[in-house]
Amino acid sequence: MWLAKFKVWHKDCLLRPLCIKYKITDLVYLVSSWEEKNYFFYYELHIIQGSFENKNKFIEEIKKDKSLVSIEIAGNNIYTLNKKSLKEKYYSPLFNHKFIYVKPVIQRIDGYEDWEIACVDKQDLMQFKKIPMFKVKLIY
Repeated sequence: MWLAKFKVWHKDCLLRPLCIKYKITDLVYLVSSWEEKNYFFYYELHIIQGSFENKNKFIEEIKKDKSLVSIEIAGNNIYTLNKKSLKEKYYSPLFNHKFIYVKPVIQRIDGYEDWEIACVDKQDLMQFKKIPMFKVKLIY
């Protein structure tokens, strides 16, 4: 089993500027994904941390995202279903069924993301570093 921790600057992330702006830490769980027709769909669970006022502003801005198909909010938990064109399928390696997410993805208030992933196959794990919209630093 291989375990890696990555520090990521996600160039086109919707959440990064919002987490910085509202001082929100977002714990993200990638739930599932699939392709249908010309689209890539994915579910995520977000557990947000920050002041009550900032969390509400953060949620209102997320609702404006054009890729958002549905959103459910229960306290600090936000369940989202997003839809991207297959041209944006570069996200699909994140949903590799061989990955074990040891911890949630942590979207920090400084704009960086922390990812801890385990996988039996090192080559699959290293594919993570090749996602074009990610600037990745291997921590360990």
